[in-house]
Amino acid sequence: MRESYTEIFLESFRDIKENPALLVPELVFIISTIIFTSLFLYINGLLKGSHLDYNTVFTFITAIFNSTSSLLKLIISFVIITSVNIFLGLTTVTTKYVMCKKVVNHKPVNIIECFLEARENMLGVFWIKFILSIFYFLPLAIFTLLNFNNKILILILSLIVLLIWIILKLTFFYVYPILIIEKGGVRESLKTAYKYFKENKKHTIICAIITFSTTIIATYLLGLLANLLNMTIVNPTLTSFFTLLTTVVLATISVWALVFTFRSY
Repeated sequence: MRESYTEIFLESFRDIKENPALLVPELVFIISTIIFTSLFLYINGLLKGSHLDYNTVFTFITAIFNSTSSLLKLIISFVIITSVNIFLGLTTVTTKYVMCKKVVNHKPVNIIECFLEARENMLGVFWIKFILSIFYFLPLAIFTLLNFNNKILILILSLIVLLIWIILKLTFFYVYPILIIEKGGVRESLKTAYKYFKENKKHTIICAIITFSTTIIATYLLGLLANLLNMTIVNPTLTSFFTLLTTVVLATISVWALVFTFRSY
């Protein structure tokens, strides 16, 4: 018998409390993204010290297309840094999936073991993300190419595109738990996810709403708190501490959503 949604909701948070290692891949990716973004800006002369020098941005944009070497450096650094970050992101997200499977199966969570197991699923995760990206992009591309001028028609088509995205999200909501837990191939996982949604529409919609609304509410409350602190506190140390705390909370919510998804499958 399936647990109640409240039980799954709370149990998913308890899983993180009992297995804080679940947060490691998420935090590693966040830190690496900050480092690689800063490195890209620094290489291309857009970062002065620890701050983005906005005064040089306009000059950089206008000058870079007049200098072949600067343009080449921009392109090469972007391709290399983006590729490395994508690979690291794929590694960390697949490791998170494996760790969630361990938690759901009541097995000990060892980061090294999960990382080694994740290598077997990394290619499958990549192809599923690639295929779903195409599914998401196609309606938007078609809508953009049609180039309508009627505002009402644009609004209607925008709503249609949004509806298509929602349907796709719901249809493949459990595709990663299926890939990792059932150990099927890419095609089998996509087909099984579609079949699962057809047979469990109400359950899938409820779980999607729970994860989405929890993420939105947490993000909104943190935003309100940040604005309040910005108006009342000017101490840079406290501001930095709150930024760090916000990052950890958002990382926790992101991991919770994954654990919840795996538990509710």
